Amino acid sequence: MHPPPHSAAETLAPINWFGCGADTVAHSGPPLALALLNFALLLWLVVRLGRRPLRIFLDTRRRELEEQIAEASQLRAQAEQQLAAAQQQLGRVEGEVAELLAAAARDAEHEREHLLSQAAAEAQRIVAGAERTLRQEVDRIRRQLEVGAIGAALEAAERLLQQSVTADDRQRLQEECLAQLGQPSGGPRP
Repeated sequence: MHPPPHSAAETLAPINWFGCGADTVAHSGPPLALALLNFALLLWLVVRLGRRPLRIFLDTRRRELEEQIAEASQLRAQAEQQLAAAQQQLGRVEGEVAELLAAAARDAEHEREHLLSQAAAEAQRIVAGAERTLRQEVDRIRRQLEVGAIGAALEAAERLLQQSVTADDRQRLQEECLAQLGQPSGGPRP
């Protein structure tokens, strides 16, 4: 079975403040006053011996941090200035790009108009050349037709003359031709 429960006061051992005997140490632990004295002595030594180096370290660290903060502030200010300058330059570049695009559009429109006028002039030259060639070809064909028509008319006239002119008519024509050849060139003709 279980032993009866003890009250909290019965289970706690009394605090050993100064006792150094084996019985006391075994029953309630090492003396607490000596542990507190050791801690106080250690604290006094740390403060006494470490105050100056700790103060120097902390002052140095504080100055370094202040310098780093000042340097970071300067770098931030420079970065903000560079950012502002870059944004201004970007604005100028965007303006220049817009101007270049507008100029390119104007130049393209002028070039388009120039090409259209050149194309219209070239088309007029081609049409004029085609009309000239067509007139020449029509004139050539007309001459060919005239020559052909004259030749056909002469052949038809020759056939008609051969059919309608008799031997007496031929004799008379030959005599008239010879008579005309015999007269002076400036004289009257019958």
